[in-house]
Amino acid sequence: MFKYLAYISIIISLLSCNKDVEIENNDDIIPTERIISLQNSYDMNVKEPSGLSFGEGGQFYSVDDNTNRIYKISKTGEVIYYLSSVGDDLEGITYNSNNKRIYIVNEGERKIIELDTNGNILDYWSFTVSGGSSNKGFEGISIDESNNIFYILNEAFPGLLIKWDYESKTELSRKELSFAKDYSGIFFDNNDNTLWIISDKSQKIFHTTTEGVITESFDLDYDKAEGIIVDSKNNTIYITRDYQSDIKLYEYKLSIKK
Repeated sequence: MFKYLAYISIIISLLSCNKDVEIENNDDIIPTERIISLQNSYDMNVKEPSGLSFGEGGQFYSVDDNTNRIYKISKTGEVIYYLSSVGDDLEGITYNSNNKRIYIVNEGERKIIELDTNGNILDYWSFTVSGGSSNKGFEGISIDESNNIFYILNEAFPGLLIKWDYESKTELSRKELSFAKDYSGIFFDNNDNTLWIISDKSQKIFHTTTEGVITESFDLDYDKAEGIIVDSKNNTIYITRDYQSDIKLYEYKLSIKK
């Protein structure tokens, strides 16, 4: 009898252990919801910032579609220097730390323009968008430096995500987007090979795959968001806002919802 009871006790103990393991595994696959919280807002002495990119030394690049200048700014929005007019109708900007070159987009003509860090134009490439409006053209650009692939946004009518290979100078894919009213800024996150896209009119941040499939989104309480970069290692998001005379660089903290 004693042996029988001991055997039953062992079986119950083993079943209990297995149950605990199953619960831990289930916890691992429950999706975690994240939130953003505003940490700081900084004034920017840039008339109409449109686009944001990491530069060197922890500093940022932004392009001004009023003066058509490229600005190098600090993390607190202070202008370090600027490059004189480098074209017109300029919108998004991205920097390639491998070849030390800057890439901007011309909205109406739908061009990528390549420059050195002195502002000299080195090359450009044009794209065609059927039925597109000239004032709803290219609005954002970001680079996957590991693969030399650019991600380009067409703002609206239609909203497009274009994937373009720098080495072969060929378009790899083009996807029509429909999850927002417009698309005003983009950032490629090399930490997990994903995209961050912002919408001025929808007042949202979208975290997506490189194919434009949404994985999470965050609400903003303002419009005119024009540029975005994400420091994933420090869970920080930076956004530029172009609103009349109130030009801001916003800093958000990305955290797990409690």
